[in-house]
Amino acid sequence: MGRSIEIPLRERDEVLIIDTDEMATNAKEENDYILNILTDERAPMNLYSDFAREFHRLGITDYVEKALEMGAERGANEMLKDASYVKILHALALHFIESAASISKTDSHSNGTTPPVSRSSLISKATELLNKADHIDGKNIWTAIVRGSLALASAKWADSIKAFTFAANADNNNLAALMGLGAAQFRSQDFKSALKTYQKILTLYPTFYTPDPRIAIGICYHRLLMTTEAHAAFQRAAELNPDSPDALMLLARMEWNQAREEGNVDVLEAAVEKVKKAFLGDKGGRKNGAVLNLIAEGLYFRGEYDKVEVVSKAALVNTDSNVVKAEAYGVMAKSFHSQGNYPSAFEMYSKAASLNSTSISYQYGLGQMYIHQGEFQKALDCFEKVLAKDEENLEALKKVASLCSEHPKLHEKSLLYFGKLQALIKKFNGEETSKADHAGLFPDPVMQVELAKIYESSNPNLALKGYLNALSKLEAGGTTPAAVEVLNNIGALYHKDAQTQKDFELAKSYYERALAAAESAPENTDKYELRITIQYNLARLHEQLGNISAASSEYNSILESHPSYFDCYLRLASIVTPKNFKESRSQIKKGLFVDRRTSLLMLGSSYFEDSSNKTNLRDARKSFEEVLQNGDKNDCFALCSVGNIYLVIARFDPKQKELHVKKALEFFDKAVRVDNKNVFAATGVGICLAELGKYDHAKDVFTQVLEGAANMPSVSVNLAHVLVELGQVKLAITHYERVLKKNMEQNVYVLQCLARAYYIIAKSEKDPEAMLKSLNNLQRAIRVDPTKWSLYYDTALVKQQYAQVMNDQGTDKRTVDGLRKAVAGLEASERIFKVLGEKSANPTLGYDVKQAIDRKDYCKDLLRVAEKKIHETSVLEEQKKLRLQAIKEEQIKIEQAQAEKERAIREQKQREQEAVEMKRREIMNKMQEENKRARERAELEEEEEARKPTKRKKQEVASDESEPEGDGEDGGGREKEKKKKRKRKEKKSREDGGDEEKGEKEGKSRKLVSKRMIMDDDDDEDRIPAEIARVGRQSNLSRAVVDSDDDEQ
Repeated sequence: MGRSIEIPLRERDEVLIIDTDEMATNAKEENDYILNILTDERAPMNLYSDFAREFHRLGITDYVEKALEMGAERGANEMLKDASYVKILHALALHFIESAASISKTDSHSNGTTPPVSRSSLISKATELLNKADHIDGKNIWTAIVRGSLALASAKWADSIKAFTFAANADNNNLAALMGLGAAQFRSQDFKSALKTYQKILTLYPTFYTPDPRIAIGICYHRLLMTTEAHAAFQRAAELNPDSPDALMLLARMEWNQAREEGNVDVLEAAVEKVKKAFLGDKGGRKNGAVLNLIAEGLYFRGEYDKVEVVSKAALVNTDSNVVKAEAYGVMAKSFHSQGNYPSAFEMYSKAASLNSTSISYQYGLGQMYIHQGEFQKALDCFEKVLAKDEENLEALKKVASLCSEHPKLHEKSLLYFGKLQALIKKFNGEETSKADHAGLFPDPVMQVELAKIYESSNPNLALKGYLNALSKLEAGGTTPAAVEVLNNIGALYHKDAQTQKDFELAKSYYERALAAAESAPENTDKYELRITIQYNLARLHEQLGNISAASSEYNSILESHPSYFDCYLRLASIVTPKNFKESRSQIKKGLFVDRRTSLLMLGSSYFEDSSNKTNLRDARKSFEEVLQNGDKNDCFALCSVGNIYLVIARFDPKQKELHVKKALEFFDKAVRVDNKNVFAATGVGICLAELGKYDHAKDVFTQVLEGAANMPSVSVNLAHVLVELGQVKLAITHYERVLKKNMEQNVYVLQCLARAYYIIAKSEKDPEAMLKSLNNLQRAIRVDPTKWSLYYDTALVKQQYAQVMNDQGTDKRTVDGLRKAVAGLEASERIFKVLGEKSANPTLGYDVKQAIDRKDYCKDLLRVAEKKIHETSVLEEQKKLRLQAIKEEQIKIEQAQAEKERAIREQKQREQEAVEMKRREIMNKMQEENKRARERAELEEEEEARKPTKRKKQEVASDESEPEGDGEDGGGREKEKKKKRKRKEKKSREDGGDEEKGEKEGKSRKLVSKRMIMDDDDDEDRIPAEIARVGRQSNLSRAVVDSDDDEQ
C-alpha cells in the first residue's frame, strides 16, 4: 500500500483508510463519495487540505478545487474559525490565483467539469476568500502572503510589496514571504531590492534550489547589466543542479548572445550543447517553453523555418509565462518576416508586443511591418517606443529619421534625429562631437541622401552639399553605379536654382552622368527605370535654355519607349509657338488615351483662353462637361471653369445676362459645396452675386475669402470693386493700393481701377486733389502699357474733369495758378480727344470714338468758362491782396503804438526807480551827518561833565570807597588811561565815517535804529527831521552805555 489517509467515522470507534494512489484510477463517483464522506462524518477540517494536496500530486486538478470548495463551504455553514478552516481558505484562494495567472486577461478558464470562467471572476473569488480569512484572523501571516500573491497576479506591485513586507517582518525566516517579496520587487523593476531579498533567501536556505534563488539572483544581475555576476550565478545553479533546464537555458542564452556578438563558434557550440542537455534532461526540458524557444531560435538561424513554427507552438503550449509566450511569437514573427510573409509576421509581432510590451525587439519588428503596410505614423510610434527605452538604438534612430524625412511637417523632428544619429555614430567610432561639425553632412551615404532630401525645400544649398558628400563617399567605396539617384538630384538642384550659364552646364553634366549610370544598370531595375526621369529633366533643361528642338527630341524619345508618359504630351503642347492654339491642342489630344480627364481639362483651358469667338467657348464647355459627366462630377476645376465660361457668355449676351450669371452661380456654388476651402470657387460666387447687384452679399463673400487667402490680389481687387459699388470708395482705395504695394509689377488694370476710385471721389466731393491723384495713376498705367488707347481717353477725361472741378470751386478755394493749370490740362485734353476722335471705331480700342469727339467740343466750352473764371479770380485775388495789404498796414500801426506805449511805461518806471534811489542816498547822507553831529555833541557833553568839580569829587569819593587805601595815585592813573582809550575809540569811529553798518563796536542799539530809520524814511519823507533827532539821542545813549561797559572792564 502506498500513501493513505484515515477518515474517522462518527459514532463509531473506527476509521476509514483511503489509499490515495488508487484515487488516480478511481471513477469520478468514487472520488465524489470520498469527499462526501468527509462532510457526512464531520471529519476534521485538515483532511480536506490533505485530500486536495493528494489530488494535486496525482494531477487530478478538478478535484483539488472541489475538495477545497467543499471544505470552505462546510466551514462557512458551521461558522468555523479554527486554523484548519483558514488554511483551506488560503489554499483555495491560491488555487484561484494560480488559475488566473495561467490565462490572459481576455481568455477564460475551465477545470473540465464547470463552464469557462474569466480571469477577473477568478480574481474576485480569491479576493472574497481572503476577506473571509482576514475577518477570522486578521494577523495571520499566510493571509498577508496570499494577499500579496493576489496583488502580484493583478499587477498591483505596490500592494504586493506591502503585503509581503508585512509577512516578512512578522516572520523573518518565512520562505514564502521572502520569495513573494523578491518576485514583487522584480516585477516593479526594483532589481537591486529584489537582488538583496533573493540573497537573503540564499543565506537562510543555502540548500534550497526548487525554485532556485540563484537563478533569480542571476536574472537580477543581468537586468542590472552585471553580466559577469549573472553568468556566475547561473553557472553555480547549474553546478548544484546539473539537470536544471532553467539554469542551462539561461546559460545557453547568455553564451548564445555572446557568440553572436563576438562571432565565437566555440561559445556557440557550448551554448547548443547546453540547450540539448536541457531538452534531453529528466527534469522537464522537453516541456520547458524557454528551452523550446532557444531551439526554435537556433532553427531560425539555420533557415529551417518550417521547424521553427512547430517548436515555437510547442513552447506556447508548455508555458504559462507571458514573457516566454512573447518570445515564441517573436521567433515565429522573425521566421515569417524572413520568408516575406508579412501578414503572418505582423500578426506574430503584434501578439509578442502585447504580451511583452517592454521588449524593444518586438516593437522594432512591428514598426517594420507597419512600413510594409504603408502606415507610417504607426511605424513611427513603434520606433519612438524603442527609442524611449533605448536612446542609443542606432537602427531605430535611422528608421525614425528616415520616416520623418518623408513628411514635410516632420522635417524639423527628422533633423533632430539626424543630429542624434550623427553624435551616436561618432560616439561608437570613438570620435568627439564638436561645434565645428558641418550641419547637413553625414558619414553614412545612405542616411546622407535621406538628410539631403529634407533640406531640398528649406535649404537647397545644404542639400546640394549633402548630395555631393554622399556622391564622394559612394565613389570612394567603388559604388558609383549605385549613385544614379544622387547624380540626378545634384543635377536637379543645380537646374532649379540656376542663375548663370555655368549653373546650367553643371546641371547638364550631372544629368548626363546620371543617365549614363542608369543605362549601365541592369534592365528591369529601379535604377534602370530612373533613366526616364533623368531624360525628362534633361529635356526640361533644354527647354529652359531655349533649345526647343532638343527638348522636343527628348520628349518624343521618351514617348517612343513610354507612350503613357503623359507629362511629355503636356510639355510638347506648351512649347509650341505662343498662341498657336491649333498645334497645342493637337499635342494635348494625343494624351487623351493616356489620361483623358487631364487632357480634357487642358483642352478646355486652351479653348477658353482663345475665347475670341463663341465657338471656342462652346468647345471649352463641352470638354469640361465631359469631365463632369463621364469622369468626376465633383471635379472643382471643371466646375469653376464652366462657371467662368457662363460669366463670359453673359458679357456677350447682355439681354440674357442674368440667366447666364445664375447658371454660373450654380456651378461655383457646387464647387464650394464639394470643397469649402476652394478660393477660386468662392471668388466665383462673389463675382456672380456682384453681377446680380447683390453687393452686400458679395462683400461678405469676398471678405471671408480674403481672410483665408490674404495673398491673392484678385480677391482684394474684387472686394474693392464691390466697395466702390456700395459707395465705400475710400475703403476700396486702400484695397487697390494694398494690391499695388504687394506686387512689384504694376498692374495696369488695378491702376485704372484706382484712378476710377479717385475720380469718383473727386466728382462727388468736388475735390481737385483727388482728381490729380486719379490723373497720376493713369499716367503710371500709361508708362507700363503705352499702347493702350483707353488709358489716353481716361487721361483726357480726367484732365477735362479737373478743369470742370476747378471751375466749380468757390471763390475762396480756387486760385489763378490752379485755374491756369487746369486750362493747360484742358488744352492737352482737347488735343488727345482730337487724336482719339480721328480713330476708326473698333471694339478693341476700349472707348467710344463718338464720345471722344463730343468731349473734344466740350473742351472748348470749358475753356471759355475757365478763362472767365481766371479773370474773375484775378480781380478777386487783386482785391483780396489790397485788403490784406491794408489790414497788414493797420496791424503794423497798432503794433507800433503798442510798442511806443510800452516804451513810455518802461521809461517812467525807470525814472521813478532812479528818484527813489536818489532819495535813499540823500537820507543815508543825512543820517551820516546827523550821527556825526550826535557824536560831537556827546563829546562836548562829556567834556562839560568832566569840568564840573562836584561830579568829579563824587566820582573820586566813590572811587575811594571802592578802592583800598594807599591806591590813590594808581586810581588817578587808571582814570586817565580810560579817557585815552575812549579818545582812541572815538578817533577810530570818526575814521570809519560813523557808518553803523561797518562799525562792529559802535553798539547794537544804534545799528538797529539806523535800519528802522531807513524804513521809516521810505514810508514817510515828512518825518525825517524828527526821526533823525530821535535817532541821535538813542545813539548817544547807546554810546554812553558802551563807554560805561568799557569803563567797567
